[in-house]
Amino acid sequence: MRKIFSVIVAMILIIGGFSLDVHGSANNTEKPRPKVISTTPGYEQKYLNPENLFERFPTETAGEYIEGYYLTVVFNNIESGIKPLNKYPQGVTLSIKGESENMVDSNKEMNIKENKDKKELTIYIPLREKLKDNQIYNGYIPESIIGDSTDIEKTGNTEYRWSFSTNYFPKAERLYEGSIVESYDWRYPMVIDGSMFHENTYVEFRASTGRIYSPDRVSVYDEQLYIYLPRRGLPVGLYDIIISNGRDYDTFMVYGVLSVVEEGDYIPNQEYKIIQNSSYGIVKGDLNSSKDTLELKSRELDKYYLEINLDELMGNNTWVRNIEYPTSWSSNLGELVLKSKWTNVSIKSPKLYGSTDEKNINFRVGRVEQSIADILKKKLIDKNIKSNFIEVSGNNFDFAGLTIEIPYFESDGRRLKILRYDEELRIFEEIVSTTEFIDGKVKGITNRPGIFVVVE
Repeated sequence: MRKIFSVIVAMILIIGGFSLDVHGSANNTEKPRPKVISTTPGYEQKYLNPENLFERFPTETAGEYIEGYYLTVVFNNIESGIKPLNKYPQGVTLSIKGESENMVDSNKEMNIKENKDKKELTIYIPLREKLKDNQIYNGYIPESIIGDSTDIEKTGNTEYRWSFSTNYFPKAERLYEGSIVESYDWRYPMVIDGSMFHENTYVEFRASTGRIYSPDRVSVYDEQLYIYLPRRGLPVGLYDIIISNGRDYDTFMVYGVLSVVEEGDYIPNQEYKIIQNSSYGIVKGDLNSSKDTLELKSRELDKYYLEINLDELMGNNTWVRNIEYPTSWSSNLGELVLKSKWTNVSIKSPKLYGSTDEKNINFRVGRVEQSIADILKKKLIDKNIKSNFIEVSGNNFDFAGLTIEIPYFESDGRRLKILRYDEELRIFEEIVSTTEFIDGKVKGITNRPGIFVVVE
């Protein structure tokens, strides 16, 4: 029966004009077209450090290089004669989600690397600039940017779309327990309020000696960090807290924010001393660091102009000066001027930040801790630094404008400017400034807080 069925099928196919030439059918089978098998950044990759896209290619001239930021795209199924059909990345796009601006530099040549053993072709697609932090990017590779020019329909690559996201700095706002006894319970976590944490966020404790200690573990829940201290115990001393979202994405809580004290020295809920009870309010001195806080009286908040000399209240040697006060949406403080030997700062129309649940404004003004200054100096190796690094920042506030005066040193003052460090973009940017030669200061104007320094 099986033979009879086969004969009948063969007759039907012959009558219908079909051929049973098996070898001929195989010759008509098309080979698969080249396709993207990997990219850098990868498909749906999270927390990319844009600096990882930096590439450097040698030129025909010894000692000279072409460098910049590049997407890396690897194609498979490479045969002899297949190559990019254009030396420029025509049709390739990379843009921030929801925006149309293309980050691909269509005027810069691509770089190519072929691996004949693996039958792979790698193309480096140039970008116009370094990618931004905390963004989602969508990429697109059009079809037939590589292939055999003699038969592009069969040899051109298929199109490819993918997306990825870049990393961002963690934001730490409040440490709930700044002093603990040396025999602490490691099963009970410390808590830090903030935002911009993710599953890879980790924490380190930096002792005053510079030694680094790691916690037992770190958990993230509802914009809070739960930090389980080392089981073996932290030695008695002062610690800065480093909160990191990965390499180059560190946030520092400094000036010995965490203290571990001996059993007999532990004073529950008392981490400061009263320096003075001034007409402006109570001045508290931190017991464990060079930080003083003025708790401003509410009656001072309805003034059009309020000027405070911080040196008179806190002394000349205190590094960090905090000003805290309760406020409401109807606060009428027009201008807050804070003066010291290190800087004079004028804050126009300080207001409670619109999205916060807090009812206290906190301003932080003073010199930057030395370890932070050392890090920032490395970013200014091509500049002559002519002042201290000055921090003007805080929590839960907004303002209409900021004027800052910084004394300069070892300069005639003729080529000076003020730079502001942007902690999110990790770059310095120049602000509008003028030099006051008689006073030996540079005066700058900006609408954003940050870390400021005078350079030449």
